[in-house]
Amino acid sequence: MKTDMTTLLTTPFSSTTPVEQAVFDCTLMDTVKAYYKYRCCLECGIPEVTLRGSPDDFQQVIDRINQFRIIFTDFHWWLDSLLPDLKQLKASAEGKPDIDWWQKICHEEGGGSGPSYLAGWLADLIPYICDEEGHYKKVQRDHHHYTQDPMTHIEFADFNESVTRTDFILDDNGHDTKMKFIAGFLGIGQNPKTGALRPCLGWATALPI
Repeated sequence: MKTDMTTLLTTPFSSTTPVEQAVFDCTLMDTVKAYYKYRCCLECGIPEVTLRGSPDDFQQVIDRINQFRIIFTDFHWWLDSLLPDLKQLKASAEGKPDIDWWQKICHEEGGGSGPSYLAGWLADLIPYICDEEGHYKKVQRDHHHYTQDPMTHIEFADFNESVTRTDFILDDNGHDTKMKFIAGFLGIGQNPKTGALRPCLGWATALPI
């Protein structure tokens, strides 16, 4: 298609948003799809990360982990694995990021005839997973088969939803109603200018289903 025709049909207005522009472009592609074949390529990786909070915030988390180590002595196997990652996060907040460490945040392994795994330090945040029979087991921690770096693996099927549900009774002038508090990571938000994604926290009260 001639460039001037594409421009004529898809040039944005002053009020056009990126989403609306994408709709214009997709509509044009659909209109002329009988004459073209479209092919897209994927790019992997996380282009950038924005840390919220100060270095002192990350130091607070480190201090709390050390306090947990005193209280929960049976959890040293997990708490000790968190400290190196937290120190890296603090260093990044101080403007001294370790790029090699960030590149190991997460990646997919496995597949084929077996399950697919998420591997990387992001999985260090999860101590246990629940199997199909309702039994909890420690997350697998071993070494990467190429680099021999310490690596945590979690099957994608083992990820639980990041939402909590707590029962409570609503007393409406003597009339009791069973309800639930629902809270956690409820979705993903996107910066309209940069396209950056962020987790969205939220909570609600709901009637049990």
